[in-house]
Amino acid sequence: MPHRGPAPPIDPAELDRSEARADLVAELRAQGAQGLALLRGAALPGHPYGRDLADHLPSLEALRWSDLRALARRTLRPDHLMVIIVGGLSLDSALPPLERHLGTLPAPPEAESTLLPEIPADLGDRRVQATLGGTSSLLCGWRLPARRHPDHLSLRLAGQLLGGGRTARLESRLVRQKALVQQVDLRMDLPGCRLPGLLVVGLKPADGHSLAEVEGALHSEILRLHQDPIPQDEWLRAVAQLEADHVRMLDEPAQEGQLVALFGL
Repeated sequence: MPHRGPAPPIDPAELDRSEARADLVAELRAQGAQGLALLRGAALPGHPYGRDLADHLPSLEALRWSDLRALARRTLRPDHLMVIIVGGLSLDSALPPLERHLGTLPAPPEAESTLLPEIPADLGDRRVQATLGGTSSLLCGWRLPARRHPDHLSLRLAGQLLGGGRTARLESRLVRQKALVQQVDLRMDLPGCRLPGLLVVGLKPADGHSLAEVEGALHSEILRLHQDPIPQDEWLRAVAQLEADHVRMLDEPAQEGQLVALFGL
C-alpha cells in the first residue's frame, strides 16, 4: 500500500481568516438586492459610506492572508487607533499589555493623508426607482451631519417625533388614522455616525395605495413638523425616550465604550 505522510499543519490564523471571510461573504450574499444600498450610493456618491460591499464579492472571496497583513501594516497605526477600556481596571494593570501588543506600531509617514473625500453639498434631490422583487416600498433619505455636530441632537429629536415608536406621528397618523401604510421604519445615522450619514424613512404602502400617495403623505407630515406648534406632552415624551435610550447605552459597557470613541472624549 502506498505510504502517505502526515497532513501539513493548519495555520490557526489562516483558519480564522477563512472562517471570517466565509461568514462575511455569506452575510452579503444573503442580503440580496437591497434598496438601502441603492439609496446610499445615490445620496453619498464617491464616499465610503456610499459603497455596497456586495459589489466587491469577487475581490473579497479572493482575499489572501498576505493582503490582510498588508492592510494591517497600512491602517493599524497610532493615529488611527483609540483604545477604550470600560470596567474595573486600573491604568497600572491595563497599560502593560496594551504597550506589549500595540506599543511597537510604526508611526505614519509624514506625507500620508487620512482625509476622506467631501460629499458635494449641492447634489440636490436624487431619485432611484428599482425593481427588487417582493412588495413595493418607499425609501426616503436625508443627509445628516456627523453625530458630534451640534445640530445632530435636534435632528434626532425630530426623528423621534416622526418615527420613534407606535405613538410617533408616522405610525399614529399614516398607519392607524389614515390606513395608508402597513409598516414604518425610521433609522438614523446610516450606515454610521462618525461621519455624515443618512436619516432614512421606510414605508410599506397598504393595499390599494401607491408609492406616490405614500410619499406625499410623508412630506405632509414633515411639513406639519416644521410649521405647527408641537404639543407639550408629545415633546416631553420624545425627550424622555431619547434620555432613556442614552441611559440604556451607558448601562452597557460595550455601548458606553462606543459612545466615548464616537465623541472622542
